[in-house]
Amino acid sequence: MQTCQPKSATTQVHDWVVYRFGGILGSVGHRVKIHKITPATGKGRGDIEIKDYVVLQKPQELTDYLPPPRTLILDFTLTHTRFGRSQLHSLGHLTPTRRSDGDPELDGALRVVARKKILHYRQLYVDRPEPIAFMSVAVDTGARIYDDFSRLLFLHAHREASVLSNELSEESDQFRFLHATCFANIKGSVELIVAKVSVIVSGVDFG
Repeated sequence: MQTCQPKSATTQVHDWVVYRFGGILGSVGHRVKIHKITPATGKGRGDIEIKDYVVLQKPQELTDYLPPPRTLILDFTLTHTRFGRSQLHSLGHLTPTRRSDGDPELDGALRVVARKKILHYRQLYVDRPEPIAFMSVAVDTGARIYDDFSRLLFLHAHREASVLSNELSEESDQFRFLHATCFANIKGSVELIVAKVSVIVSGVDFG
């Protein structure tokens, strides 16, 4: 008789975050998958797949036609950032990055973690017969969000506002207010998810 192996607490938390993020990014009707993700190579793959999410604005070569939308794959990583002098510590990632004024670079560890995932996955997905866009979703237990993911949430809020606006002009004050409201709600939801995870676990990487 075969039985399923129980998931570790780390995996359960990771899967819960992925499920919640998938719900947020599927709010305007995109098809979102959190299982059976398209692999980059072998068993390596991201965590969330959104069909036809990325709309390319540059026309195809020698034509006036825009390329078809690309699927977007996101890979979630949670890290715990700390500041100090030692190089190794069991309580999280040391952030040695310094700004020009000598103060710690608060997003330094996030950028390091995100860059590792980007270097590992992005080109592999782009080189597929049907290219796929890739983004690292890096957040830390202090509710800091990697820049690219924050920009994605801002753009997703614009899509939500467009769906809810009843054909309001995007240049109108009403639309700008609606967009700002959608973004505040989305960003607040993400920060609440990260805060809940931070209560459960601290200093663990979810890669």
